[in-house]
Amino acid sequence: MIAVRGLTKVFKDFWGRPKAKAVDDVNFEVRRGEVFGLLGPNGSGKSTTVKLLLGLLYPTKGHIEVFGHSPRHVATKSRIGYLPEESYLYRYLDSRETLDFFGSLFSLSNAERRNRAEQLLEMVGLTQTHTRTVGEFSKGMQRRIGLAQALINDPDLVILDEPTAGLDPIGCREVKDLMTSFGPMPPRIKSRSIIQRRTWKAISWASSSAPSGALSKLPAPHPAAAWPLICAGRPTPSRRRTNSSND
Repeated sequence: MIAVRGLTKVFKDFWGRPKAKAVDDVNFEVRRGEVFGLLGPNGSGKSTTVKLLLGLLYPTKGHIEVFGHSPRHVATKSRIGYLPEESYLYRYLDSRETLDFFGSLFSLSNAERRNRAEQLLEMVGLTQTHTRTVGEFSKGMQRRIGLAQALINDPDLVILDEPTAGLDPIGCREVKDLMTSFGPMPPRIKSRSIIQRRTWKAISWASSSAPSGALSKLPAPHPAAAWPLICAGRPTPSRRRTNSSND
């Protein structure tokens, strides 16, 4: 689904002089059914890599394929769901109106938007708060409605940029539980890392060689780290959540 070879991104100053090398010769692949984490400290180029995968930035050199096409291929973008590090939502819309708006961007019919919105609100545990505007939501609730908007188009590929950033332990647990509905996934892998269930592969920026592979084979990241995740599989929106009215 994703193939990255020799990916490099160098940011330049106003005069075109190299200023910072954010991504340096990165190589990895993501196949269907995998949850793929990008590991590393702040400033190591994880979010830059995500933006390159989405076609929001041009690589300085290297090759990226998403579903066999360039990340800027318009038809490919309709198969991707994206949750940015900061959720950019309209604060005066309620949760149903928010999902209806994003669904309209994908030209979904009215009936399909309503159906998907009801499924996703149940999935993320926001059915009891649908009359409240997004501006009244807590940080955790905003991440949950952000996750729902990333899934409104029934994507084949979901990219989550630090989905647990800023959440308390309960909120982190809820987001991780939601991610277990993605897939089919490989068997559970025990790890000391932040995502402990059904995460198969990762690439680590913790060393200059940027190793990739099973989490159990990689250096453990800082326990407070938050990662971008690439979930290559469709979610199952029938999973019910409990304790949904509060974060």
